[in-house]
Amino acid sequence: MHDHIPLEFARRLERERDEARERVDTMFAKFVDILEQTRNERDNLAAALNTSTNPDMKIIRSGKNRKKKSHTVDCQCGCKFSFTADDARWVSDQRDGDAYVVKCPECKTEHWVDASLLLENETSPSAGATEIKS
Repeated sequence: MHDHIPLEFARRLERERDEARERVDTMFAKFVDILEQTRNERDNLAAALNTSTNPDMKIIRSGKNRKKKSHTVDCQCGCKFSFTADDARWVSDQRDGDAYVVKCPECKTEHWVDASLLLENETSPSAGATEIKS
């Protein structure tokens, strides 16, 4: 058995490694260029859409960039915590109805909140979310 790699073979491996790194760097640079081009095209299309709206139309309340509403849950362990729909897992259930599922940050108990109540809460700030399962 050979205890060492011949010098010629080691140099060839280093050269192949360097060439592979160069190819990867080139591919990454192309990817970044494509990504930047796509973002520019997206921004241009968005700008075109915004300018093509009816100038007589006025936005009363924007649906964009709305502050996320938080929902409060009282857990059986005594913890009271709030969460947004983004923090919860969406569960579609034809029998019991769709729900958001969130775990208590302290005891990890799952709390199911009826999705219709959360959606109602999004449009009506005075409506409260109630827990349907624990």
